[in-house]
Amino acid sequence: MRRLVEGTLVLLGVGLVATAIATNQRWLDRHFLPSFFIQRQTYVLLEMAVRVGLGALGACLVLVRQRIGRAAAASPSQLPSVAVAAVLGLAASEVLLRVVHLRPAEWLGRNEEPLRQADARIGWTFVPSRTGRETIGGRNVDYTFDAAGFRVRRVEEPVDATQPTALFTGESVMFGKGLTWEESIPAQVGKRLGAQSANIAVDGGYTAK
Repeated sequence: MRRLVEGTLVLLGVGLVATAIATNQRWLDRHFLPSFFIQRQTYVLLEMAVRVGLGALGACLVLVRQRIGRAAAASPSQLPSVAVAAVLGLAASEVLLRVVHLRPAEWLGRNEEPLRQADARIGWTFVPSRTGRETIGGRNVDYTFDAAGFRVRRVEEPVDATQPTALFTGESVMFGKGLTWEESIPAQVGKRLGAQSANIAVDGGYTAK
């Protein structure tokens, strides 16, 4: 029994250390979509802390395997309950992951305007060719998008890719969160320049209502 427990701990420890080494920054960038609310360097530090924690936990399991093995050998009746608890915990987490579909923070709520849709390349985009309405500060604000997903005055007035265009990108302020199209920065700049504007900014946060 003692050897079985110690061997299992060694496998777990080595696996955790290997995971910490394998999940380098390139792998993390490919598999995790960060929130736009946090700077990249902060995300990198958090990811590094998790990797170091996994490696340290794995090393600890290997180092204390004999002590845990002796404790298990002294109380073998507790092993079945521990094993059952571990299996039930894994089963519960699997069910939870299948029921709860996590999305990036920028999705807001499922029915929050402007509505989003999944995108295989960049995570999400605004639902195109539609107008959504939101009540902010006691007034109704319309968010209208053309077929390409640009915020426009009306669906019938899409951005013409063949014309000179002022391109705007950014987050809520540039997007015009809580503002009508005419009040937004892209619309006002486009009007002063006498050229069309293309607003590809995103709405990245909640606004007090």
